[in-house]
This record gives sequence, C-alpha cells and structure tokens, in this order.
Amino acid sequence: MVSERHWSYAAAVMAETENDDKNFIDQVPLNQIPTNPSSVQRVEEFDDHMYLHITENPNPILASPLLLKVNYASWSRSMRIALEVKNKYGFVDGSIVNPGESDPRFPIWRRCNNIVRSWIFKSLSSTITEGVLYFEVAADIWNVLKKRYSQVDAHRIAELQNEIYRCTQGSLSINEYFTKSYALWVQMNAMRPIPKCGCIPKCSCALISKIQKEKEEDQIIHFLEGLNEKYENIKSGILVMDPIPIMEKVLNMAPKMERKLKSSRNVKNPDLIQSNAVQNAPDHCAEDQTVVAASTSYNKKKFNSSSGKNVPKCTFCGMLGHTVEKCYKKHGFPP
Repeated sequence: MVSERHWSYAAAVMAETENDDKNFIDQVPLNQIPTNPSSVQRVEEFDDHMYLHITENPNPILASPLLLKVNYASWSRSMRIALEVKNKYGFVDGSIVNPGESDPRFPIWRRCNNIVRSWIFKSLSSTITEGVLYFEVAADIWNVLKKRYSQVDAHRIAELQNEIYRCTQGSLSINEYFTKSYALWVQMNAMRPIPKCGCIPKCSCALISKIQKEKEEDQIIHFLEGLNEKYENIKSGILVMDPIPIMEKVLNMAPKMERKLKSSRNVKNPDLIQSNAVQNAPDHCAEDQTVVAASTSYNKKKFNSSSGKNVPKCTFCGMLGHTVEKCYKKHGFPP
C-alpha cells in the first residue's frame, strides 16, 4: 500500500510537470525554445562585459611590439582588437562606467577594471609604465596614452618620408623588399590618414576615392623605383601602362621575372634561355607577355654588350643569338 501511494504521488507530480511544460511550449514560438538551458546561460555569461573566464589572468601581453612612443598607431590597433576579443574594450573607451561603491556589481567591475589595467601595463615599455602606473581607471590610462603619443610628430613624418624614398631592394628578395616597403607606407598612412568628408549631408563626389587611388599609385611607383637595375625593363613596362595596374598584379609579375632571371643564371646556353622563355609564355596572358618581353630585352642587351661581333639572327623566329639551323622553335626543343 505504501509503495502504491508513493507511486501515485510521483506519477501525479510528473504528470503535472509535463502539463506545465506542454503549456509553456504551446505559448512560446518554436524558434525561441532553448534546446539546452545551460548553453543559453553560458552564452549570456560570455556576452556580459563583466564576465571573467577562470583562465583569465593579468600576465599575458596582448600587443606586440610594446608601446615605444613612436608606434602608438599600430599598438593601439593591436590592443583594441585583443580587448574586443576578450569583450573588455568598453572599459577603456568609457562605455562601461564605474557603477559606484554602493552598487552590488561594483566588486565585479573593479576586478575587471584591474585586470584590464594589468593588460595595458604589460603591453607598455617600462619607461611609459611608470608614468601611468598610479591611475585607478583603465579608461583614464587609455586616454592619457592617446593624448601623449597619438599626436602627429613632424620629425617622425620626416623620418618616414626619408626611409620610404631611400628604401631599395638591395640584396633582398622581391617579397622581402615589398614587406619592408609596405610596412613604412602603413605607418605613414596611420600618421597621415585620408581626411573624411565633413559635408552635411555628405557630398556624392568621388574625391576621396581619387585621393586613395593616387596614394596607392605613389606606393607602386616607389616600389618599382626601388627594384634592382636588372628589373629595369619590367619597371618601364609597368609604368607606361594606363592605368597603372594594382599592387597585387605588380607583385604577380615581378616574382615571375625574378624566377626567370634566376633560371637564366643556371643555364649557360643563351639560345636555350630565350627559347624556353618563349615556350613557357602563354599567348593569352598579358602579364606573362610583359615578363617575357622584359626577359628578351634583357638578353638582347647581354648579347649586344658581350662582344663587338655581329649577333646572329634567326630568320625563322626573328630572335637574336642563333640561326635557323639551331632554332628550337623549328627543329624542336631538347629534352
């Protein structure tokens, strides 16, 4: 009897619970029913700016390199990305304010504020840290650093301009030279960004896009001018184009020329060099044609300056350096 009474009570409770759940599901749309209450709660915790994961600690360095007075633009960008990933950027931009000591969430805010302060301190050089160590609010530290080091320094701009104009390829590869040159232009654009239109309402002219295009062309011109002398033909070939191709296309053409010149050093037969250059060039690709034309012109200069004798010219393909009896295009290429 006792077991039956217990079973009937449990069944009644379970039936009542199922009826309540059924009524709740009937009232809530299907697309809003949480599949897992614990996962919903976890998402809400992650979205909370004052949520700190158990693995968070004040030791990691969020921005590299450290702030060294002259790299504020790149440092602040790196710090902002890192703080936004951790959902803590509101503590430095002022959107999450101090709720007051009487507020029950004040201890949580203070803990988050202190850990953001420690992240900032870890990302500063030792000399800069000493000047902001005693600020209690992370937003105050952020604003002080911005006022001190975000100002446009005319001397630094002059240094960057000199570095850009003196930047040449030298012993670097084309990709290494581009990385070095591009880094200088990024710093210059950060110090002197393109001004935004202040018209109200905003005008519909394309002046800003034209200025942006001119700056990109200046970057391409300086990049080409800094290439070594052996790339003179491809430089002149790109600069006469109208319009000038974008940087991505230039970077596609220049390494091709670099590889062809490296292969030409490894092959001693000049006839084989020229014939292979023609054979490997698709007729439908304008970029490869530019590279092959530059390579051909480079080889012509080499033949003309190698000796005072007349250079033979093939009557079949019209190229210098061989006769029709040795023309690979007519008789076939060697294996």
